[in-house]
Amino acid sequence: MIVVDASFVIAHVLGEDTTVEQANFIETLRQEQLVAPAHWPAEISNALVTNVRRKRISMENIGLILRELATYNIEIRPAFAGDAARLIAISSEQNLTAYDAAYVILAMDLEASIADHRADGRTDPDITNRALSLPLSIR
Repeated sequence: MIVVDASFVIAHVLGEDTTVEQANFIETLRQEQLVAPAHWPAEISNALVTNVRRKRISMENIGLILRELATYNIEIRPAFAGDAARLIAISSEQNLTAYDAAYVILAMDLEASIADHRADGRTDPDITNRALSLPLSIR
């Protein structure tokens, strides 16, 4: 099971994979059970709208992109069951946005890996390691 970050998927569908390994990896995700936190559709939508505004893609491309995303069969799940204190604690302690902390919490609860994409274009394997090293009281 893999928790898939919106930025990772958007980078792929927009052709921003920076390495052959990344491009190959995302194709292997079609064979995996993928999950994302409940805010994932909003993050995907925001990224697409932002890219339309920046004229990187057209509105016509959005339909194609959404069809591409549907081929991954990503299950949307609640990430932190309304436990804002846990979300804030992990965000603060790990220096993450609340959105990124939701991915971490979901991965911790499911004992899953995270496929994410950093701003510099590289995946961040450390985010899963940081999640798994958190104190059990936070998990």
